[in-house]
Amino acid sequence: MCKWVRFRNHALLFGPTTVKTALETTDNDASRLPSGKPRIQHTTVNKFLDPDTGAYLALFSIQDVTSLTVALDTNRQALRRVEAEIEERKRAEEALEKTVSELRAASQEVEALRGIFPICASCKKIRDDQGYWTQLESYFHKHSIAEFSHGICPDCLEKLYPQYTDQDEAKAKT
Repeated sequence: MCKWVRFRNHALLFGPTTVKTALETTDNDASRLPSGKPRIQHTTVNKFLDPDTGAYLALFSIQDVTSLTVALDTNRQALRRVEAEIEERKRAEEALEKTVSELRAASQEVEALRGIFPICASCKKIRDDQGYWTQLESYFHKHSIAEFSHGICPDCLEKLYPQYTDQDEAKAKT
């Protein structure tokens, strides 16, 4: 039979409290978790004096808090994952902003190449905004994202290298 008694602070008597943990009671299988680790369990026995009836023995037990610590650890891990995802998203947004700004800058450079270009009729150099004459390839490389590949057209091949034109025409006719 259990009787609940209300005690005042000054009613605690008879010295130290007895505490037993699962580490001290290893013979009980119920004191172990499925992993084999001991449960967190404290049993406290205190003697109290009730002014009306005399001394009573009161047993206080604090049971397993493993589920709470597991939930806390799980929440902490989830929080770390969310923080990592937020950091990843921030890095992705920064990279995207950088790419967008580079594309805008490139777009402005390409737009700057619209219009009339002063080009030499003989050597094909272009006069820049400062009045200097630069090679066509250098000018476009500096002011755009265009790249050049060099070849020779059939008219220039015949004009500059006639010895190769005859052989090629003979091969083409056969």
